[in-house]
Amino acid sequence: EELRQRQIKKAKKREQERRKYKIVRLQVEWLEKKKHELNERLRATAKHMNHLEHAYHKEEIPLLEKDYE
Repeated sequence: EELRQRQIKKAKKREQERRKYKIVRLQVEWLEKKKHELNERLRATAKHMNHLEHAYHKEEIPLLEKDYE
């Protein structure tokens, strides 16, 4: 009987460890997903800023040429 009780305790402990591991794994997956989403947003924002900067310089060039005439 005592042996059976110890086996049950060990089985419960293993199940708790499996659950903890699964929770941690799910949290890591969620964080990786959020990191990827944030990196994509950052990349898109950087691309947009680059386009704005190029447009600004295109508008600025004729004004600079005028100043040097």
